[in-house]
Amino acid sequence: MKITFIGQRGIPAFYSGIETRVEQLAVRMARKGHDITVYCRNYYLKNQKKPKKYKRVNLIYLPTIRTKHFDTIVHTFLASVHALFSNYDVIHYQAPGPSSLSWIIRFLKRNTLVVATYNSRDQYHQKWGFIAKKYLNFSEKIISTIPHLTITLTKSLKREVKKKYKKTPIYIPNGTAIKKTTSFDRLKKWGLKKNKYALTVNRLVKHKGIHLLIKAFIRLQKSNHLPSNFKLVIVGSSKMLHTTQYEKQLKKLTKNNKNIIFTGTQKRKALAQLFSNAYLFIHPSEAEGLSTVIIEAMGCGKALLVSDIKENLEAIGSSKNAITFKNKNTRDLTRKLKNLLDDPQKVKKLGKLAQIYAKKHYDWNKITKQHLKIYQKNLSQLPSRKEKLN
Repeated sequence: MKITFIGQRGIPAFYSGIETRVEQLAVRMARKGHDITVYCRNYYLKNQKKPKKYKRVNLIYLPTIRTKHFDTIVHTFLASVHALFSNYDVIHYQAPGPSSLSWIIRFLKRNTLVVATYNSRDQYHQKWGFIAKKYLNFSEKIISTIPHLTITLTKSLKREVKKKYKKTPIYIPNGTAIKKTTSFDRLKKWGLKKNKYALTVNRLVKHKGIHLLIKAFIRLQKSNHLPSNFKLVIVGSSKMLHTTQYEKQLKKLTKNNKNIIFTGTQKRKALAQLFSNAYLFIHPSEAEGLSTVIIEAMGCGKALLVSDIKENLEAIGSSKNAITFKNKNTRDLTRKLKNLLDDPQKVKKLGKLAQIYAKKHYDWNKITKQHLKIYQKNLSQLPSRKEKLN
């Protein structure tokens, strides 16, 4: 099959769940002999050579207007128009915003299967203003009704779409790709030691709740409830997200605290070492889809402390696999973090249970096979394809 992905910034992935999903699917599909194309924004891989291929995947770079409100929609429009004149069998849109333009392909390319992955209800994310949220509400309706096939990353989102739009999507989660490693050479530049830090990996946007985690950590620090030289490591940045003001607020909150470390965005090898050597992983997000970083942490056998939003509860699978705290509640987060710091044996047990669950439910190879299977099944059912067969 000839398949393309639209809506992501590009690959290889550096920090976002959307880019990670597209990379993992595209590369595996290409290995199986399919002709795969990923549309990339022209600023992606800034100051680096822009390859035409990445691990057998074709890359097409198109321009955009790089502002908070026009970046994604302009690039998606240009990619959709470009795709109109390409002979793709499947065009797979990512997220509600980009999928709002999926009608271009659906109505103008009758022999092409249009698929969209609904990752999260973006209209509830704090970075968007009134008009943007209204458009994202409209986008939710489009992604739920216009594509031939809608995929949701969570079962709860599947239920919501079915109830609201009377259409039954297919549930397929993200997977875990980071492999646990015993190496730790990349950690030296931050002065980190194995099991001597708590880790969070996230885009630095307000709804990810990093400010809550910093406040909880500082509370434990001031009350002398942290182990000696124990650190909090925050991986991620506001780069490309138009949320630099929030990142400045976070760094102001830490007041040059030597035990709170901002590493910025990290690539695969460094990220694997950061996950593998952490004492535990914390995800304080106030709103979410299916969190890729939770799944990555589980795959690395890390104990998790996560906010109790329904998407996080679904990701961990069972209360026995992780510890949860009340969403947006710094006091509860502080208390639960202290309990885990005081109980290394429990942390070790939680990590093992999380890894067992991740291996069973979040395997990218199985997830890729699921995508290809539904592509083939639904492609053969298109009226225009049936006419050719007859």
